[in-house]
Amino acid sequence: MRSWKTLTLTISMLILLLLVAWTPMSANGHAMASLGPDETPEPIAFLPVIINNYCPDYFDNFSNPASGWPIGEDDDLRTEYLDGEYRTLTKNNRIMYPFAAPTCDRVNYVLEVDARWVGAPGASYGLIFGITGSPDEFYLFHMNTVFREYELLHFDDGNKIVQRSFSDAINPGTAVNHLKVIRDGDQITLEVNGETLATVTDDKFSGMTGVGILTSPYRGEPTADARYDNFSVMGLPSSSGVVQEGMQRQDQ
Repeated sequence: MRSWKTLTLTISMLILLLLVAWTPMSANGHAMASLGPDETPEPIAFLPVIINNYCPDYFDNFSNPASGWPIGEDDDLRTEYLDGEYRTLTKNNRIMYPFAAPTCDRVNYVLEVDARWVGAPGASYGLIFGITGSPDEFYLFHMNTVFREYELLHFDDGNKIVQRSFSDAINPGTAVNHLKVIRDGDQITLEVNGETLATVTDDKFSGMTGVGILTSPYRGEPTADARYDNFSVMGLPSSSGVVQEGMQRQDQ
């Protein structure tokens, strides 16, 4: 449902467009005098209005195997849509496995996913955000369900721990955990299962950035079978004041 602010903006834009359409314009953009019965009107070009930084909200419950996430298998990894979830099965314990979501970049947003392990839990699963043009530059909010520990890291030339702690709000073992990140300017809020874990200030990666998920196996065990569901990212007001809304669903 659109907010009253969006409705007001839409009505204002329609009135503006009607005013422009009712005012005869010359080719150079100046208002024309009314034409006589024998005069030929000049053509008028109507241009679309473009809103900067617009990206529709995105939701995927992984019921559609063609929604755009990577599918395949090699010596290191298997990825697939399986029983209404997205599966990442790791086979190499020397690699962390990030996956960018098939959606456009945003400035500020709310990012959420349900995650669980099948079989023995791996080292961690989590959300990645702040993805820049380089695949090695992003934030990672991930958690270990055995020790019920979480971390916020930023990855670039040198990895930095921004926040690390333990929480009883993390469901242990193979139980489902609902992870949530709110990115609002340089403020990052971390939540799990409806409980706020931390709010930190960090602007290492800013501007229009991407989002996704990450699976990490233990160093001594290459196999980690993570399942993801109900992945969503919803825009917050950007730095330009434009509200990003709408819903791009990937569940059909």
